[in-house]
Amino acid sequence: MGKNTSAYVATAIVAIIAAAVAVFAFWKIAQDRQTESDVRESVQQMYVPSEELLAEMQDNAERLIADDYLVVKLFYTRGLPHEDEPYGNLPEDGVYYAISDDYASASDLYDIIDRTFVAGQARQIKDDPLGFGPLYFDKNGRLGISASFQPDDSYIVNWDNPAYVAIPVSDTECQLKITLHADGNPVTQTVTMLKLNGVWYLDKLLI
Repeated sequence: MGKNTSAYVATAIVAIIAAAVAVFAFWKIAQDRQTESDVRESVQQMYVPSEELLAEMQDNAERLIADDYLVVKLFYTRGLPHEDEPYGNLPEDGVYYAISDDYASASDLYDIIDRTFVAGQARQIKDDPLGFGPLYFDKNGRLGISASFQPDDSYIVNWDNPAYVAIPVSDTECQLKITLHADGNPVTQTVTMLKLNGVWYLDKLLI
């Protein structure tokens, strides 16, 4: 009986030691990963672009923020006005003729998206911005707008004089912390500006 008890106690001690070693190993791995993360963050914080590159980032940040808002207005909130059909009928093809002094074709509008966003985000906006397919079309040589679109009068975000902070990460990446206002309250969002083939783009739509 005594031998069995001793064997049981010895086995339990070995199991406890093994569990402790495993816990320590997992803790050590977690600590190492956290250290690596801290190092990466420190390297990012240490990155200082040249004055020329910083000016380039700032110029493109202002351009891209302005273009983002233009896309929001054209594709999500205001759209373009349209010509009514006779007797108030809906257009048979589901597309009104758009009224615009600035844009003659759908490609004029989709070019704005292509110059502003990375390819994946641009494609999403062009293909289906609001869940019913493309918004703009070329109709008999003129610009058309989908009859499904309705202006969004509930959109309350104020884009007047948006404030932003540019945080350079590398020669080809810069984070933008952009502050807008809704009902007088500041709303801050973060987007990333990426330089691809010599051109700066936003990685996502800010709306």
